[in-house]
Amino acid sequence: MARKIIEHCLIYFLLDICPRIVIQDSLGDSFDLNKYYAENIKDSLIQDHFAIEEKSFILYHLKIPKGATAHELHFCANNREVRSVALGNSNVHLKRKIDDENGSGFYYCGYLVGSYLDSQVNSSRTGFHYADDDQLEVDNDLPEKKLIETATGFIQTYLQEYLEKIAERKQKRVNEFVHKKQPQYRFLVNQRPQIIDDIEPELSDNALELALHTQVLKWDCEAKARGQKIKEELEKKDISSSDIMRRYEAYCKEVTALSKVSLSEYVIRRKVILDLLEEALESDNEGKYSKESKVHSIICPMRYNIRRS
Repeated sequence: MARKIIEHCLIYFLLDICPRIVIQDSLGDSFDLNKYYAENIKDSLIQDHFAIEEKSFILYHLKIPKGATAHELHFCANNREVRSVALGNSNVHLKRKIDDENGSGFYYCGYLVGSYLDSQVNSSRTGFHYADDDQLEVDNDLPEKKLIETATGFIQTYLQEYLEKIAERKQKRVNEFVHKKQPQYRFLVNQRPQIIDDIEPELSDNALELALHTQVLKWDCEAKARGQKIKEELEKKDISSSDIMRRYEAYCKEVTALSKVSLSEYVIRRKVILDLLEEALESDNEGKYSKESKVHSIICPMRYNIRRS
C-alpha cells in the first residue's frame, strides 16, 4: 500500500512539496513514505530539459525497484499525474522488468512536466485539451504523438546501457535457436536482420518460433503488395519501362529469397518424415519389426478416400 501511494503521488515527492506521510496499521506497525522515497528512489532521479516549438518540458527519469508493474511515461500537470502511457507498446525491450547490476531489477517511470501541460489539462485533470493525433493543429497545439516520440528518445538514451545488453542477449538467443533448432529461419535472419528488433526478448522456444514464422508471413505479404503495385502501375502505364524493370528485378530477387525460406522449411519437414520412416523400419529391443500399417501410414495415410472433383 505504501509503494502504491508513493507511485500515485510521486510528482509531489519529485517536486519536494510532499508533506511527511506515515502509514500505521492497527498493530502499531508504521511505514514512513518520505524515508522510503529518500532511500530507494531519490538517488536515481535524473532529469532532461527540452523544448518543442518553443514550449519547455522537464522529463524526470526514475528506476522503480518495487511497486511498479510496467515501464510507463506519466504526463503531469499542476503537480498531479494526469495520464500514463505504457512504453512496452512501442518498444519490445520494455515489456519486461529490466535486470540491473544489483540483480533485483527495476521498472522505468518517466514523469513529464511543463507549463504547456499545465495550461492544457482539463478541469477534472483526467486528460488534456491539445489536439489529438488525427486532428489538425489548432493554435499551435502539440499532438500527443509528438510529445511521446520526443520523450521516448530521451528515455532510450537514459536506458541505453540496459537496452543494449537486452538486445545483445536477444541477438545471441535468436542466432543459437536458428542455428541449433530451427535452421529453416537462417535465411530469413540473414536477409532481414532488422526483424530481430521486433521480436520480444526472453521468449520460450515455441514463442520464438511463432515470432519468426510471423516475420516470414509479414515478409510474404509485403512482397505480394509490392508485386500488386507493380502490376497496377503497368496497367496504368504511368511509369517508365526502365523504372519498372528495376523494380521488377528487385521484386524477383525478393520472391526468390522467400522461396528459399519455404524450401528450407520443406526440406526440414521431409527430414522428419524420413527419420520416422527409418525408425519404423528398424527392429525393437525384442527383435520385432513394426507392422506394415505403421510404415504405410507414414508414406500414405490408410483408410482415406481421395475424391476427384
